[in-house]
Amino acid sequence: MEKKGLIKLSDLRVVQIPKWPEVNVKTLYEHYLNDEEVAWYLPDKFTKGRQIDRTFFFNVLNTIVPSHVQMII
Repeated sequence: MEKKGLIKLSDLRVVQIPKWPEVNVKTLYEHYLNDEEVAWYLPDKFTKGRQIDRTFFFNVLNTIVPSHVQMII
């Protein structure tokens, strides 16, 4: 995978996602680990029983692929 640059805080597109059961971070995270454009910015493993922070995950998605976030909502 080609090395990407870090996202600058000034470039981060912050988004508030409603806490609906259909918007499941665990399932979406597994899907986006297969997307090269997004996966570089996501951690690939966690301590047992932990998962990615919801706010971080959706802010990264909204910055890299905002059209996907709009479809999710």
